[in-house]
Amino acid sequence: MCELFGVELSEEMIENLPKKWELHGDLAILPKHSFRSSNWLSILSNQPQLQQQIWQAIAQALGVNRLAQQAEISSDRLRTSQVTMLLGENGEVEFTDYGVKFWFDVTKVMFSSGNVTERHRIGSIDMTDECVIDAFAGIGYYTLPMLVRSGARHIYACELNADSVDALSRGARLNGVTNRLTIVEGDNQDTLKNLTGLADRVHLGILPSSESVWHLAVDCLKTTGGVIHIHMNVKEVEVDEFVMYCLSELQDYVTKHHNFTNITVIHVEKVKWYAPHTRHIVIDVCID
Repeated sequence: MCELFGVELSEEMIENLPKKWELHGDLAILPKHSFRSSNWLSILSNQPQLQQQIWQAIAQALGVNRLAQQAEISSDRLRTSQVTMLLGENGEVEFTDYGVKFWFDVTKVMFSSGNVTERHRIGSIDMTDECVIDAFAGIGYYTLPMLVRSGARHIYACELNADSVDALSRGARLNGVTNRLTIVEGDNQDTLKNLTGLADRVHLGILPSSESVWHLAVDCLKTTGGVIHIHMNVKEVEVDEFVMYCLSELQDYVTKHHNFTNITVIHVEKVKWYAPHTRHIVIDVCID
């Protein structure tokens, strides 16, 4: 196709073609570094007709109708998506994962496909009759599996991003679980203070660190105690040391502010490599 427009592909341009992509129904998201070499940028910016034909050819090859390109997640507190559409009018997608239905707009909110194993693990835990607080709910990455698969009696889902709240609301309707979900919109540094003493389980699914809400999570547990799932990014060689630090911090807070007597690590999950030598881990802590 490029040859029709008098464009010869260099080795650099071929190397810069996408080698992997994310599929969400009829929409494929290309990696952020694809088509970013100087030659590609020059050609695509100067030949819009060729640009559209390339996007259409890629979409056809991938068996999709819409095409988008990934970008860095915004560093703002909302973790706003910066995905841009290349082909198609909107980024709205609906898909099912392990029996759980999700809905979101790829151009407005992020969805971490790399956390799929952890979503499945959390969804496989029996939470029958439990009241759960999801402190960083997003579009429902963990909220919806805990409702649909784990059988949580009720979940309070805290979320700051209005677009994520909308996606979570739609996902809850798709799964028929709206009657067991309360969405608490706002800054969880404030909203969690209104949920003290309610939870059998608290989920802290934020990276790179959830430490800012550890104490609030403890406060949210019932007087009988419960489980906290703590997500963190930790250097591989420091995982064991960090787990001990986590226990020490929680023990110190509990001793000063609560009547709990036991704090136990029941599991440490290494979810994925977040960066070279750095792991995304989840520490499951039981406090009673």
